[in-house]
Amino acid sequence: MDNKEHMNTKRIFKNLSVVYRELFRYARQSIWQLPLYALVCIILPLLLSAIPAVAIEMLTQDDLGRYVFGISALLAASTLLTVIRIFLGNRFDLNIMGMRLQTFCARLLRKCLTMDFCNLEPARQQKKMFRATYSVTNNGRGVEGLTRYSFELFYGIFGLLSYGTIMFSMHWSVLVIVAVTTVATYFLKKHAILYWRRLADDRYKAGRVNSMLEHQGISLEYGKDIRIYHVEHWFRDIFDEQLRIMRRVIAKQELHWYFSTVGEQVGNLIRDLVMYLILIRMVLNGSISVAQFMFYVGVVASFSVWMNETVTHLLQVMETNVEAEHYAEAMEIKDVFQHGSGETPDLSCGMSIEFRDVSFRYEEDGADILSHLSFVIEPGKKVALVGNNGAGKTTIVKLLCGFYLPTEGEVLVNGISTKDYDMDEYGKLISPVFQDGFMSAFTVAMNIAGGKEADIDGDRVRHCLREADIWDKIRSLDKKEDTYITQTLERDGVNFSGGEIQKLLIARALYKDGKCLILDEPTSALDPIAESRIYEMYNEMTREKTSVFISHRLASTRFCDEILFLENGKVAERGTHEELLTKKGAYTEMFEIQSHYYTKEESAGQAELQKGGSL
Repeated sequence: MDNKEHMNTKRIFKNLSVVYRELFRYARQSIWQLPLYALVCIILPLLLSAIPAVAIEMLTQDDLGRYVFGISALLAASTLLTVIRIFLGNRFDLNIMGMRLQTFCARLLRKCLTMDFCNLEPARQQKKMFRATYSVTNNGRGVEGLTRYSFELFYGIFGLLSYGTIMFSMHWSVLVIVAVTTVATYFLKKHAILYWRRLADDRYKAGRVNSMLEHQGISLEYGKDIRIYHVEHWFRDIFDEQLRIMRRVIAKQELHWYFSTVGEQVGNLIRDLVMYLILIRMVLNGSISVAQFMFYVGVVASFSVWMNETVTHLLQVMETNVEAEHYAEAMEIKDVFQHGSGETPDLSCGMSIEFRDVSFRYEEDGADILSHLSFVIEPGKKVALVGNNGAGKTTIVKLLCGFYLPTEGEVLVNGISTKDYDMDEYGKLISPVFQDGFMSAFTVAMNIAGGKEADIDGDRVRHCLREADIWDKIRSLDKKEDTYITQTLERDGVNFSGGEIQKLLIARALYKDGKCLILDEPTSALDPIAESRIYEMYNEMTREKTSVFISHRLASTRFCDEILFLENGKVAERGTHEELLTKKGAYTEMFEIQSHYYTKEESAGQAELQKGGSL
């Protein structure tokens, strides 16, 4: 966002209307509390300025009783107003924080969880969502800061008008001096803030790197590698380097703030000096009394504070509006697929899949991952996708799951393009087991069912755990399927092995019971015995389902009806395992290499056993 957008008054008022509408919806009492709070904030400094003046005036009247009563009344009034100001200020802080969390945070979270994956995965979109998250998760920044500083600016303007009227009664030249110093202060601070904006990318990059290091440093997932490979020094060096970058960035922006502050204070000095000279002259020529002099001195001091804070709040409104824009931009991201409208899948004849002349690239100017790819999977068929890394297997899964649209061509399910489906309904068809799938730190049952405890079908959860060959492990635990995964939320949680997590992922896919089962390297973390059991149960898992199986282990594809061997984003060979072997092509070559490896491994194992037996 450039500087012109930064100064865009129209966008500021639009964002202000949004945040205040949500504030009044969240806390209706704010409708009357905010005007009262503003009034108290304006009156209280005037009252405090009046107390010394009234005290001096009463002392000249030689009436002790009236003096005590008057001063007591003024002090009581100032105390009451102070209490009201603190109470209303605390309520305002709580209300805008609650509004931020309950309204804006909740909406952004829902957006992140439901937006099309193609709008979330790319790096540019990650940056956009990171900035939007910053806007709604920090006190005094973004949405909350815009609400706070705009309100303080609002009553600050009224305070300036009130105090300015009093000061104008002193001498017309006062307003000229105030206008000049105010404009100078505004531009000095504006320059510092705009420079701070120019350093945003540097702060963003350093902050992202350090956030990643902090996350990985305490993560169990990376903990073993960090320790065994002694990368703590490497991590620390990177962390320190990013901190040095951040310190340099902060030093640059602080230097600009320093010059801004010095210029501001010089302007304040000149303004206050002139005002005090005017006041002293007025006392000496008898235009005002000593009591009035004391009152005006308090007004001058308060006015200086009002003016500086109002200029600061104006610039803070402009700055936090830019951050609030990041939230608005994220919320305005348009869905690529249809949601709540479009075709509803008709599964009366099963689920067929067709890739028709599909090409795909992740970036407009990037290389094709898939190139004019065409194939058909008939309803109820089991198809394996195999090939070297980078052949396009995972990309095919992403397209089939409705994460992306093809760059060219179409993905058809039962003859209808995925772009024409209601993706909320279409998503119910797919039961995937991703290679990098994860389990959250809640209970096993909640992870399998994907919902709250009240919505869980316990019998079905246990059935799926049996189908995935993990029930024996689960029932051996004290809380069985109500056991928490990891100890993040519960002290008696369990850290499951990689193979056990894969079985839980399979159980989750079975619980969903989609008409298309996708298994992306589902047995990569399983031992041979467990892998064999999964294969034996595969026919039962895929009964009346269309299934897509991805594996690097070609021997594991024998149970599939057809195998698609992929090279450079195209189908190089297709057929059954036996048919592909007879072709003596790339599939055969890869299979023989793997078979040779497995044979060597098996022979080495037998030799080791024989050696052990002779001891």
